[in-house]
Amino acid sequence: PALSAARAAHEVFCWMTVLTACSSISLGGAAGFALQCALGLASVWIDWCISPTTEANLSRLAAHGYGRHSILVFMLVNLVSTNALVALIAAHFQCFEAPLRLDGALAAAVGTNLAASELAFTVGHYLLHKSRTLAPFHVLHHCCRPCSWSSNLLFHPLDMAIEFTGPFLVLLATHQLIWRDPLALLVSLTVLHTWYAVDHSENARLYHYYHHKHIDAVYTIYIRVRFGRQGETAAVDQVKLLLEKGA
Repeated sequence: PALSAARAAHEVFCWMTVLTACSSISLGGAAGFALQCALGLASVWIDWCISPTTEANLSRLAAHGYGRHSILVFMLVNLVSTNALVALIAAHFQCFEAPLRLDGALAAAVGTNLAASELAFTVGHYLLHKSRTLAPFHVLHHCCRPCSWSSNLLFHPLDMAIEFTGPFLVLLATHQLIWRDPLALLVSLTVLHTWYAVDHSENARLYHYYHHKHIDAVYTIYIRVRFGRQGETAAVDQVKLLLEKGA
């Protein structure tokens, strides 16, 4: 569908907000980080104002027992913690002091990092859907049917930790044990953080958007890989069963 001017402008604003997250502490210190978080809050508020999807998802969350106050606290914790994670990693490893270059070594490092982070994400995401113990924490995120930009922050904190700790640890491990390349780490961090946000955009509508809409068996993030046959998801996906039970 054609985008309105407001939604197109909001999409660009959200992209720029996420793309600059890594630089907030390195280039702006505490003030830069505070500004980055303020921009993140603004992106969610604008999403709430211009898209009916956000309000519908919040109403669905309320029906599953999540009040507005709890949701807002979760969103704030998730925003600050994820921005702090990527910004502190970039600052600690002096990523912005690395000289710019474009060569085969950089491409190999980033490609390997993203492949490894895809595997780590898929394992965590798969377990969140299949485990009866973990699925109740992931239900909150899947009350976003479909998702929008605000869905990036609509996670139970434990779900956020399980789903994203693995990919970030993989990047740190490959940096320390293999590449020792601050620029490769910076590019990998930026791609990971940006893609995990963009894949919830109801304008871009990447694979993950449809995973939210249908709760299909695609547990990957960068590429589309289905686990199991078409149509059998409801029988084995604990998140889908819980949502149907609470509908």
